[in-house]
Amino acid sequence: MSKNVMWLVIILVIFASAFSIFINYPRDIIYDKNSSVTVLLAEYNAGYDDGNVDYISISDKSDEIITTLSKYKERISFIVANGYNLTDVEFRIILDYGDGCKEILLGNNSYSYMGVGKFKHTIVNDDNLLEELRKLIK
Repeated sequence: MSKNVMWLVIILVIFASAFSIFINYPRDIIYDKNSSVTVLLAEYNAGYDDGNVDYISISDKSDEIITTLSKYKERISFIVANGYNLTDVEFRIILDYGDGCKEILLGNNSYSYMGVGKFKHTIVNDDNLLEELRKLIK
């Protein structure tokens, strides 16, 4: 193997390793804790367990929701957000960062996204997050 090919292989391995770390590194759901994040919408689907849609506003618990979300992380995926089935969502939360919004959907497939056509971010430990949010509404 020539030296040029060997260097190319080394560079590709380094690039692939860095890319893998970037993809798998969990990021905070509340990505800018110094900004004034506000909850634009927070809903609980009371019909989730029955496969129905019966959304109830829980926006009155905005501070508790932000505090809870700030303890959790997410990972980028290369799946594009392009809509969802309402019966698959137990909690729907929309956050406003001032320079853009983030929608968080928790249920059968828990993820966040910054808009249709953008990549989804899968929620790390989404079962624990769901349990904490369920306790907030009881």
